[in-house]
Amino acid sequence: MKEIRETFSAIDVDSSGSISLSELCSAYKKLGQPDLDQEVDSIMKKIDFDENGEINYSEFVSGALDRTLDCRDNLFKVFKYLDT
Repeated sequence: MKEIRETFSAIDVDSSGSISLSELCSAYKKLGQPDLDQEVDSIMKKIDFDENGEINYSEFVSGALDRTLDCRDNLFKVFKYLDT
């Protein structure tokens, strides 16, 4: 859980307590994957349960732990990159 919290905090660059679409896109761009707009949008739709356009910590944890999400592998890559 500590790793998930640290990753969330690293992506939430404005420390607002939620991850915006632009923050999530920026995290993927840092991975060297700049053309994933459609993928990131899909991740946002799957994880943003309350559909407010941002991923709060609870949604992030749920998405990170949900092994059925197609985006699981991509989120794991973000976790690993930001954890270094």
